Amino acid sequence: LTITTTSSICAGQSATITATGATTYSLMSGSSFTNSISVNPIATTIYTIVGVNNVGCNNSEIITVLVNSLPTLTINSNTIICIGNSIILTLNSNATNTLWNNGNTTHSISVSPIVNSYYSAIVNLNGCSKKDSVLVSVTTKIDAGINLNLTDTCHGKIEINCLNYSTTNSWHISNGAIFTNSCQFQYQFSDIGNYTITFITNPNTTCADTVNTSIYINGITLGNLEIANVFTPNNDGINDLFDFSKFIGCDFFEYTIYDRWGLSLFKSGKTNQKFWDGRTTSGEKVPDGTYFYILKTSSNSYKGNLTLFR
Repeated sequence: LTITTTSSICAGQSATITATGATTYSLMSGSSFTNSISVNPIATTIYTIVGVNNVGCNNSEIITVLVNSLPTLTINSNTIICIGNSIILTLNSNATNTLWNNGNTTHSISVSPIVNSYYSAIVNLNGCSKKDSVLVSVTTKIDAGINLNLTDTCHGKIEINCLNYSTTNSWHISNGAIFTNSCQFQYQFSDIGNYTITFITNPNTTCADTVNTSIYINGITLGNLEIANVFTPNNDGINDLFDFSKFIGCDFFEYTIYDRWGLSLFKSGKTNQKFWDGRTTSGEKVPDGTYFYILKTSSNSYKGNLTLFR
């Protein structure tokens, strides 16, 4: 009985076992074959082949199929560069033999394509190879520009447009808000204050361009405020005022405080006083309890309640 096969294969490949010297053949696992059989081991495996001649006599032989692991290989992720620039592509592999599709045999290469280009590499280890590729896209630098429409800074609303834009771009507001791949959007701020708006064309590339602009939000809509509805006007310096100060900057502002029976206790009028200190218009302290307010701006009216503890 004579057995032959490929002495080693790469992971994922098959090996053919060929037998001569008998009439019928089988593996110890039970698979029968005439002269050859294909096997797909996932690891190095020892096979026992039994041969039987035409008079019923049998013999067996053992053969080993060595399975070699494929080499590891990773290359940079797909990337974008500005035309005229170069980028270094680096592969990571446990193999020593490397071949790029441009003929280089080093682990790192510098490329300067003028059009979108694929770069691939093949590595070899113990006769087993693996291939990977990366796309380098080429773009032109686009100067970033912003057109800021102050829709209603009294209520925290703005509209932003870019003057120039790329296939990919991003907006960053200094409060942490981020918008991507949009040239125009509206935004509602949730707090007054100074903000920086940054627009980036081709972000995270060598072709990126950035522009910044600043804005001050005078006020915001009551629906976006988190106004505490409990205050303690006991002159301890902590939570002594029911504060409407986030509406500073609105062109018109007034509020009225009512008790639970609807009696008006304090009215700010047009004095622009942004807080209530727990006193009536005549300066008398009101007792602990629940009170209500109506707040009017130039375009809206809001209602709410508050609880006073001294």
